[in-house]
Amino acid sequence: MPKIDFKSTAIGALSVAAIALCVNAIGARDDDALLARIKAEIKSEVSAGVSQGIKDNPKVLVETIQAYMQSEQDRQARDRDQQAVAQKAEIARTEGLPFIGNPDGTIHLVYFFDANCIYCKRMDPVLTQVVAENPDVKIIHREIPILSETSRLAAQIGNVVWQFHPDKYRDLHDRFLAHEGALTEENIEDYLKLVLGSENSETILARARNPEDDAVHRANDRIKGNLRLATEAGVNGTPFLYVVQGDGIVRGAGENAHEQVTSLVKKARETVR
Repeated sequence: MPKIDFKSTAIGALSVAAIALCVNAIGARDDDALLARIKAEIKSEVSAGVSQGIKDNPKVLVETIQAYMQSEQDRQARDRDQQAVAQKAEIARTEGLPFIGNPDGTIHLVYFFDANCIYCKRMDPVLTQVVAENPDVKIIHREIPILSETSRLAAQIGNVVWQFHPDKYRDLHDRFLAHEGALTEENIEDYLKLVLGSENSETILARARNPEDDAVHRANDRIKGNLRLATEAGVNGTPFLYVVQGDGIVRGAGENAHEQVTSLVKKARETVR
């Protein structure tokens, strides 16, 4: 049997693959030995064609790998978003949690963050702007201290302040998130004193240092609940924002964060009309 001559290019290889399917389809009517020989030659031509195609244009291989990696990342992101939507009822169960914005707002944004996260520090002023521009928005805080011990301390202090001085919570939160770099214990105590004054801040710190304090127990339970829910909802980084009305999701804090959040708020508003 004469050697089959196919072009040794990626296109030629795809053509060979198509012929292989045809050979398989008619295989039941052909001699087994002849069929095996044809298949072997086709396999050889496919391999040679693909190899030569890569040698002639290696950029094609790089672009193919990059496209595959991007498609996998997109698929994983969609899966995580579906995971979050599946936990919507729990995410939206926000009674008793700290919040900023309109307490009676009809648009609820649930915000997962860490006080030491540099991207949360970028997102925070965006959310402040969104609240100022949209009086029907309420942003509920689900703090998830995942970066350091001072992240946990800031979350604990913030939650205790929310229980006893809710009117001071936002000021303290803003100072924590506006701090450049990672917070230290000294930073946290200093900001607490600036917001509450010396006497009240000492009372809060004394509670925070007492592991038997009921307020500390409540704060720790909230933090544990937030961390558990983040895992169940596929929140694998901060900041993470879930717009309850309309199931809008924002991961990270890109340059277009304000546009993203504003667009989701508008979409959410349409669902509650």
